[in-house]
Amino acid sequence: MKGCYNTDCPGFVQTDTRIALDMVLEPVSVVRGPVYYVKFAVNQDDSTGNWWLMYGEDDIAVGYWPKSLLSNLQKGANALRWGGLVYTFTPQFPAMGNGDNGVFHSSHFRRIKLKYEAGSDLNGTIDAPTGIIQTSCFKSGDNSYKDEYWGYSFYFGGDGGDATQCIT
Repeated sequence: MKGCYNTDCPGFVQTDTRIALDMVLEPVSVVRGPVYYVKFAVNQDDSTGNWWLMYGEDDIAVGYWPKSLLSNLQKGANALRWGGLVYTFTPQFPAMGNGDNGVFHSSHFRRIKLKYEAGSDLNGTIDAPTGIIQTSCFKSGDNSYKDEYWGYSFYFGGDGGDATQCIT
């Protein structure tokens, strides 16, 4: 299946209803104010081959994508992609993330981990190879390893704007 995301994709098996799919995560961080984090993980179960979505510091098993749904990922993946997406029916794109597109206050992913075939994680001695898509309205950057707190991280976001200027 191509071209879907979130609950628009059929086949996800939800096993814990405490976490509603497509929910708004709260509390919400505020620019130059309190910052909140939530932990997500996607892991392939070695015995079943299913891909599990884990949520929070306690690794709540929200549900899984059956291995039959992801037939190209039977033995892992050779690429990992993440980021943000905005959509509108108007000629004005909305903000992405918190609307800030600077390094210090943008939305960000931190402590990104990639697990290799042998089961080891990136160890901070090399930077993960990336491809970055940026426009005049949205940008991302700085994918390097920083320290134990930040790990591999990057920022993303932007204040949106005229659709003709926001498309790459």
